[in-house]
Amino acid sequence: MLSSRLVLILALAACGGTQSPPPTVQNEAPPEPAAPPAPPPKTKIEEAMEKMGSLADSMCTCKDKPCAEKVQAEMTAWSTKMAEEGGDRETKPTEADMKQMTELGMRYAECMTTAMTAP
Repeated sequence: MLSSRLVLILALAACGGTQSPPPTVQNEAPPEPAAPPAPPPKTKIEEAMEKMGSLADSMCTCKDKPCAEKVQAEMTAWSTKMAEEGGDRETKPTEADMKQMTELGMRYAECMTTAMTAP
């Protein structure tokens, strides 16, 4: 009887005592996500419109003539520098570029008029 109990215990241990191996642990960090590609360099037209937008924003914050004169001096210096450098004569502005430049110029002029005529 002892041997049959021993056989039974060994059989139960052999059948029920097995476990699946633990999952493998990877010690490697996940790969870094790829960096987005760098944007293409801005064209001279894009740079000029960005600067004109910045100057228009500055002019529109002016509440008096001295502030408007300061921004106008910056505009004059920038325009003179652009003329001396010659810019990018190969790239022609599109119709959309011309429209945006016209809108920026009008906004600049309206804000300058408001600031220069402020009491």
